[in-house]
Amino acid sequence: MSAAFLVIAGWLRIRHGVKSATAFGVGTALGAGLLLVFNLLLYGHAFGLHGLQVLETVSLRQRIDRASDILPDLVAMLALTFPVIFAAVVGLRIGRAAIRGRATDFAIAVLLAAACLLTVPLLVPNNGGKQWGPRYLFTLIPLVCVVMALLLDAVRGRSPRWARRGLVFTFAVAALAGFWANSVVGTRHLVDDCRRRIRSLPAFMQGYPCLAIGPYAVAHVYLGYYENRIFRIRDREAFTALVDALDRRGVDRFLFLVPHEDPQQFLRLPSKAPVRRVELTRVGPPGAFGYFEARILSE
Repeated sequence: MSAAFLVIAGWLRIRHGVKSATAFGVGTALGAGLLLVFNLLLYGHAFGLHGLQVLETVSLRQRIDRASDILPDLVAMLALTFPVIFAAVVGLRIGRAAIRGRATDFAIAVLLAAACLLTVPLLVPNNGGKQWGPRYLFTLIPLVCVVMALLLDAVRGRSPRWARRGLVFTFAVAALAGFWANSVVGTRHLVDDCRRRIRSLPAFMQGYPCLAIGPYAVAHVYLGYYENRIFRIRDREAFTALVDALDRRGVDRFLFLVPHEDPQQFLRLPSKAPVRRVELTRVGPPGAFGYFEARILSE
């Protein structure tokens, strides 16, 4: 982002003078500063909710290996949920003659989009889950839209009729396909996915006096649907406190819903370290969330 800032500021300095470059620099700095302050107040970290993941101490080689696994998923999801990117690629081909006079504008927009696509996988820990498509690439959308707008403006009156109509048709089809994928198919997928997860929970709740859930599993539990007590577990200390409280009240087991297959990973324990005084046994099917019976052992 710093490199992109310098490139844009330099381009504005050359094309529009010092005043435009200064206005851009001051505006961007103020916006970035307010964002850092907002993140710090809301999340406790200047880089936001994923700040610790971005700054985690992993080697460049590890980041590259992880990015090589994440990038194909991000590109596939981007193609499905934002097909306008195909229209932009086709447009660069169709309108190549018309854009020669604005080659610098197009080059900067395309380079920024490519830099975003290639650097984001180096910073994020996964492909983003089931939120909108490749949510980590959301900043790519305005860049591609800028390219598309420049293309539509460039071919107007400067390209053959077939090129203008072809580009407009390609853009319209891509926009409609994106609308269908996000508004219809995406909604249906989320409804089916949540219905499957929530409907499976009552069967596992039977016979358990309470349910403990991890923070990322909260959305899959409709709190008003169950008579049993539900506890939200944020970390190992909260889990231990719940176990102690239940043990004092004579409760010897409860259902534990965690956002990982491995509850040890969720509790941030070494892979072979036992959870103190608790025996965890899987009672649900494999999946992104794990259902475990937590049995409190006598000391």
